[in-house]
Amino acid sequence: MRPRPRVADALFRAGLFVLPFAVAFVYVVSMLPLMPIEQWRTIVGGMGLYLLAPVGTEVVVPVVVILLQEAGAATHVVVLGVASIALVDVFTALFFLWNWDLVERIPYLGRAVQRVEDRCRRIVETPSGMLNSIGLANIGVHNFIDEKLPYLRQVDTKVIVNIAASSLAGRSVASSGRNSDARR
Repeated sequence: MRPRPRVADALFRAGLFVLPFAVAFVYVVSMLPLMPIEQWRTIVGGMGLYLLAPVGTEVVVPVVVILLQEAGAATHVVVLGVASIALVDVFTALFFLWNWDLVERIPYLGRAVQRVEDRCRRIVETPSGMLNSIGLANIGVHNFIDEKLPYLRQVDTKVIVNIAASSLAGRSVASSGRNSDARR
């Protein structure tokens, strides 16, 4: 596979940066024909309040519901208002998912994120063993399928295998297996 040119990489990254905002914008604009403009403003204001203010859904949702009911909103508009506030989390998650390396570079926020990451426990002891989340070096999916999997099939126990990949190509190799026998 040939590497992408730098311009293509830059355009791809710009697309990942803009896409969550574009999806949110299209969603917000698509609500306009469904309700009067005052009710639309209430919902969009609630979405903004939830995104920017240090309050949670336990404050924003009741406020938006009360304001919509006072404005005489239909039930579907109230439900749409509550769902819209929940969708703020989805749009934010998409942004973080696609732009995590950029988030870590934002002044103050990046340092706060790194402090939380550093404090997270990487190994947790449980009564039945240890859970590990440090990403140990391994032999790779192809060698695992060829060398380790035949032995594990002979053992009279359940085996849980966790596969992580840094690219879609790696995930497709892991999910399809090296041969048809690997899926059993």
